[in-house]
Amino acid sequence: IKEPSAQISLYNKILKEGLSVRAVEQIVSRVVVLKSGSKRKGKKTGAAASGSFPEVTDRLRKALGTKVSIKHHPSGRGRIEIEYFSEQELDRLVDLLS
Repeated sequence: IKEPSAQISLYNKILKEGLSVRAVEQIVSRVVVLKSGSKRKGKKTGAAASGSFPEVTDRLRKALGTKVSIKHHPSGRGRIEIEYFSEQELDRLVDLLS
């Protein structure tokens, strides 16, 4: 994982949940696959990547402690995607958001 904030989030997740090396490898492999897949999708649909709002993306990542991406369309509409890597993390995110 190249992004420092994502590295720190993963580090915190490892400590909090006591993840094994294999579990961390699975998370990293999913993140790498999702990143390369999302880049291709952005080119096909013409949607701007998360780089359109780097400050907002970073704020959300820090607040939620997980990978967040923003898809902004030329129409002004968009989507915020919050990723989770386990059911426990999903529960934590739901608690934070509700």
